[in-house]
Amino acid sequence: ELGEFKDLFLYLGVTLNPTVDQYAWILESIYIETNGEKLHPNELRVAFKAVYELFTIMQKHPKEVVQSELLFLPSTTGHLIQSTDLVFNDDPTYTERIKHFTQPFLVDLAECYLSVANYEDIIKMLPPKLQPSMLTDLVQEVLEEESRKTIISYGIAEKLRHQLNSRAFSIGVVRLIRHEHHRLGQRVQQRVLDNIQDYLKTIRVYGAEKVMTYLTYEGVRIPGSETQTQCFVDKTFDFIQRQNIWNIYIDNSVSMNEELLVSVAEVVNRIVGGMLKNSVHYLQPILSFPPHSISSVLDRLKIRQDHSVDFKQPTLPNPGTFIPLDDHHLLKEDFEEFEAGEYVALELEDDVTGGQMFIYAIIIGKYEDHAYD
Repeated sequence: ELGEFKDLFLYLGVTLNPTVDQYAWILESIYIETNGEKLHPNELRVAFKAVYELFTIMQKHPKEVVQSELLFLPSTTGHLIQSTDLVFNDDPTYTERIKHFTQPFLVDLAECYLSVANYEDIIKMLPPKLQPSMLTDLVQEVLEEESRKTIISYGIAEKLRHQLNSRAFSIGVVRLIRHEHHRLGQRVQQRVLDNIQDYLKTIRVYGAEKVMTYLTYEGVRIPGSETQTQCFVDKTFDFIQRQNIWNIYIDNSVSMNEELLVSVAEVVNRIVGGMLKNSVHYLQPILSFPPHSISSVLDRLKIRQDHSVDFKQPTLPNPGTFIPLDDHHLLKEDFEEFEAGEYVALELEDDVTGGQMFIYAIIIGKYEDHAYD
């Protein structure tokens, strides 16, 4: 019966449809009425409904300008708390490790009847001034000092380092990035790809007796956050070379299993800024094959060719690359004389198979020991 006054109501500020700011005002009103105390179950139901409507409007109208300076959202303890004081757990692997973390967490948005592929995506639709903090931005994972004391650079660590630092691997990664961006109808600048190849050269791989880590918040260790893992990565700054160095620590007792390859693939994707996107799973097979086979592996996987790089396997092998099994019959131990520039095989222990493996090396010179002359 008030329909005839529609124009008047619109003039006074009434909206045809509910807005994000109106639902933010509802949540703030509930907070004021309850003095910030724990909500009654029925009050919590109303708050959950308001959160549902707020995020639903943001999904339908992502360009709607949010004017609210404050936003109160429900926490896991049943309180309404200012959104910027809340924490969103964006890494499920930390769940069991943060039981003694004292900061308030945003309620599971599934309880607010929201059904989306990823809750982090809709949280980041909020203006930055209203977004909860991401857990991974607040806490840092640190390698236990006892584990750091046991690190070595040979065995499986050396084999993986050869793989990650090889030119064939970096070219394979660039090819995957071009493939993914072409699939999405996007282009990537050559300068970015050149930087990625430089980043991959900064990877260092170490083995450790046990890879034990813990979490810290504002530099203070979080009690009960310790855990053992197969693989851990941290980033340090080399002041001499003036560049970031990525350090990967691997449990000496593990083999090149699927779980380890998945972890290493995720690390590589982090290093390249997440540019692999849905093509990150292709890293697992190319991590499993020697560098000289990577190009053919990608061919078999139907990865789009990258003709911007003319990479052919040289006739003479590069020092440090692995000697294929087919060439092991060429290895001889009955030589006594050698000269600078000659190729030799360097025998290493293979932690993956428990056997021996060989890499190419080049004689630089002969060391003459005159100590007893």
